[in-house]
Amino acid sequence: MKKKIEALLRDGHLAGNAEFAPLNKAQQSAKKALERAKKEKTEAKQAYREALGNGEKDHDRLLELLTAFRQAQYMHRYQRAGHRLAKHRLHRWLETWLKTAEVPHEPKKAAATRSKTKKRETAVSAANPTEKSAKKAQ
Repeated sequence: MKKKIEALLRDGHLAGNAEFAPLNKAQQSAKKALERAKKEKTEAKQAYREALGNGEKDHDRLLELLTAFRQAQYMHRYQRAGHRLAKHRLHRWLETWLKTAEVPHEPKKAAATRSKTKKRETAVSAANPTEKSAKKAQ
């Protein structure tokens, strides 16, 4: 199912769908927010570690940096959960859409080869009588 969803997103079959657009936009914005939160967390962590490593004497400054780091850490967790939720909603909608909509899920080459093999099978079965027709002849 994941491969079909990825193929639909890649091929652009859902470009004009009114239900897909807000879900995709929400997922993309959640992804950007997660990246920003991750960057802020890394910066706050580095600032706190540098202050500790330099032997900062001002406890108020250390507490301020620690608070900023923890805030960034929890914001990162919050944004990660929001991204997971948006991604889940999008994939859930895509799965139900795939089940109900008529979309060419397979490449055209595979469909063409399948029809060729069916034609070959019918040609072979027409050329060779089956066991039932052989029994009728007896």
